[in-house]
Amino acid sequence: MIDLTEFKERSNTIRSFIYSVESLEKLTLEKGTNNPYINYLRDHIETKTFPLEQLIIVQKSNTLLMMYNLVESTIRTCVAEIFDSITSEKVLYQDLVSSYQKLWFDQQFKTNKGGWTPDENHRKIANDVITNIIQKTVSIQFNLHKFKLSGNIDANLLKEFSESFSVYPLKTLEDDSVKTSINLVKNLRNSLAHGNVSFRVATRNMTVNEISNYYEDVNKLLIEVIKKSNRIMSQRKYIAK
Repeated sequence: MIDLTEFKERSNTIRSFIYSVESLEKLTLEKGTNNPYINYLRDHIETKTFPLEQLIIVQKSNTLLMMYNLVESTIRTCVAEIFDSITSEKVLYQDLVSSYQKLWFDQQFKTNKGGWTPDENHRKIANDVITNIIQKTVSIQFNLHKFKLSGNIDANLLKEFSESFSVYPLKTLEDDSVKTSINLVKNLRNSLAHGNVSFRVATRNMTVNEISNYYEDVNKLLIEVIKKSNRIMSQRKYIAK
């Protein structure tokens, strides 16, 4: 089962980070004051080429990156726990619901890097799969290494995930605001990771309040995913009735 306490600790770290960025931004807006904190920051951190305002933008970008990392690690944890639950029960292929049968079948034709095996290997793999199913001798084992995410988690992928793993319906994904937030976080993460935009530019036009709203949307969605993943395991919803 997935520990919500551990997730909340990681999530609250992001919330605290957002608060620190907000506090820093408020300090920089105190023009003409003799605030010792802002003076220290300007004396020891600010340079001619890297003003304090740029640091705030970089930290905003880091916040979005932290959000995406939380999304990917949470989904991976849910998948790993569900896979482990099925493996520990020694479930046969015939006993799985169709969505998990398809997941397992597809994995037989994938490499550990997540790509498809060469065509020349398909005949042998298909023969082994069919033989095992007919003989009902091999319990199902999923390979987490063949479940690749690679920076692609957006609203559409989460919908596919919820259907494939029976983690549905995801009520939060029916909210347009949540879909917009998760897509924005994913797209910005990819732009930063691929070097298409710099940390100094990525969130230049975003307010801290907007980033906080994105965080709340993402957090709400992930909590629902965890709770429904736990329900899948506790109620053994991967087993055909």
